[in-house]
Amino acid sequence: MNSNQIYHKFKNIIPLIKKKIRLISVISVSIIVVLVILVTFINSTKINHLKNVNVLNTDLIEKSLIIEQEALKDSIDTNNFEIITNSLEEKQHNTIIETKSIKIDSETYEEVTFKSGDNFIKVLKTLNIDVQTSIALSDALGEIIPPNLIRVGDRIKIFINENNNKIINKVIFITKNEEILIKKDLNDRYKVSIIPPILEKKYSLKTLVVDETVYKTAQESKIPLDIINKIIINHSQDINFNKDIKDGDTVIIFYGTSINSKNNKALEHQLLYSSIKYKNDKNSEYFRYKNISGNETFYNSDGVSINKIIFIKPIKNSKITSSYGMRMHPVLGYERMHNGDDYKATLNTPIVATADGTIDFIGEKGDYGNYIRINHKNDLQSAYAHLNKYNKNIKNGDLIKQGEIIGYVGSSGLSTGPHLHYEIIRNGEKINPSKFAKNTSNIYLEGDDLQGFKKEYNRIIQLMKDY
Repeated sequence: MNSNQIYHKFKNIIPLIKKKIRLISVISVSIIVVLVILVTFINSTKINHLKNVNVLNTDLIEKSLIIEQEALKDSIDTNNFEIITNSLEEKQHNTIIETKSIKIDSETYEEVTFKSGDNFIKVLKTLNIDVQTSIALSDALGEIIPPNLIRVGDRIKIFINENNNKIINKVIFITKNEEILIKKDLNDRYKVSIIPPILEKKYSLKTLVVDETVYKTAQESKIPLDIINKIIINHSQDINFNKDIKDGDTVIIFYGTSINSKNNKALEHQLLYSSIKYKNDKNSEYFRYKNISGNETFYNSDGVSINKIIFIKPIKNSKITSSYGMRMHPVLGYERMHNGDDYKATLNTPIVATADGTIDFIGEKGDYGNYIRINHKNDLQSAYAHLNKYNKNIKNGDLIKQGEIIGYVGSSGLSTGPHLHYEIIRNGEKINPSKFAKNTSNIYLEGDDLQGFKKEYNRIIQLMKDY
């Protein structure tokens, strides 16, 4: 092929190549444009989506904060707490929920002092208390202090709900001598009670030299009257104050005084110890002690009480038909010891306990028939025989009070007819009931009570040394 032919051949091909190159360029540009448009669309969609997500997150945070704040308010008594929170806008910006702090406030109240012309309802009205609540509070207070007895200078404290002054939490009414609390109970009704005063205990030790009489000397020494009377009563067990006491005799008194710290007023006095030295060498002294049963009385240093055991008759207005001692037995027909007194009475006459005690035995007991035995203080017992029936409300171990009905007269056991056989037993020995009744003995402490008394005795002695 010559050069002329080659030239003509390439001359025809070159235009075709140029057309293909232009087509490829157009297609490439189109592809690039499409890709650019596609990328732009995708980025735009993503940005919008992220914006929507941010808005959604902000809405959720806001709703969450509002719900949390409302829940916190509902769960906290707004009478006693103040809720402190940061602004919601700041939380939305930072998208962080911060911990809320709670401040505990002291109780809030309004106090009014009653003046001349004031009354309870009027004062409450000035505090914007509604009429219904005022009447309820007045009625409650009236259970202790009638409203017409309110004095000038009395005070009232109204404790209110800070968010709603119509809600009264409580009311304290203050007089010269006491404080009264009015507060709602579980049934939403106002109840009233006296607030116990704060007491201070002060002790006084006095040594007196008798001038004419103990009573006169104590009065002149400004000993409280109730203490003087207690001393006279206690020592009357040992002393005849008209005959035995002389000028120059010595009286020692140790007593406590409970003082209301609010008004410094003495509320009560308590005699702890007293002694009187008389006739040169005699000494009568007594210590206060509350026993295990809760009974308070006075004992000498040996634990012997000023109180005596006094037995009453087992049947009222009944005569003794057969006394304690040897006798001819009405059934057996021979002489033998009769260990008690027989009281004449008709069938089912009530029989009473002759002294305080505890049922030791109740039931049938040989010749005694239906029988009851009661334990008393000082190792004493009383026994009741031939009963027809028992008081159905008593049983072994029961505490019995003097004069309480324990059974009814009968003729059970070895008996000729209705009557009561009555015995007194001391340390296991049956003694004459009639003689015992005339020679009553003082009660003395035993066991745990005696140990308790010794501790109190030592405490009082130590207190006296400190004064």
